Amino acid sequence: MTDVNNDTGYFQNPKFSINHFLAHSEEIIQNEHSALFYDWYCSTPALKARATKMAARLKCFVDAGLINGDDHYVWFTNQHPPQSECFDDMRISRLADDVCIGGICPASGNGLTFRRASIWKSKKCKIDLSVSTLWSNHAQQSSQKVSTEQKHFPLWKIMKSSSKTDEDFRDWVRETFNPPK
Repeated sequence: MTDVNNDTGYFQNPKFSINHFLAHSEEIIQNEHSALFYDWYCSTPALKARATKMAARLKCFVDAGLINGDDHYVWFTNQHPPQSECFDDMRISRLADDVCIGGICPASGNGLTFRRASIWKSKKCKIDLSVSTLWSNHAQQSSQKVSTEQKHFPLWKIMKSSSKTDEDFRDWVRETFNPPK
């Protein structure tokens, strides 16, 4: 299910900076929870709890100085692959040009990566969020995740710990989410 603006035909992600989102996350999640998700397969009321959890996880990376919260916005997906459990991930895009630069999945519900946390760099891809291309772009994003550089962790808490202590990982995340303009 996806919220679509009937006037424009585009996915209605409120595009404000990550820092603005985190500073006002309680109010934004309360009022616009479904607008934060590109698509979802869980019940709509469950999105509030899922968005709250994702915001807390995003905050870890922003607070550690690894994601530039001023120049980027976040959007969430709730995925449910066949024969797998429902899980969420977040995509980070540049405010200036809507290029998705990467994403974070705190706990996959999918096959070999079940319950593993991952973070990935995207190749440059401007996302056209019109209704006519919604599903093809979703497939494009999924295929780009597979073909891009990724880091996997057995659990979210290990990824979170690495974001504080592992300098090689910290440098990789900084480079991914704060690329030269």
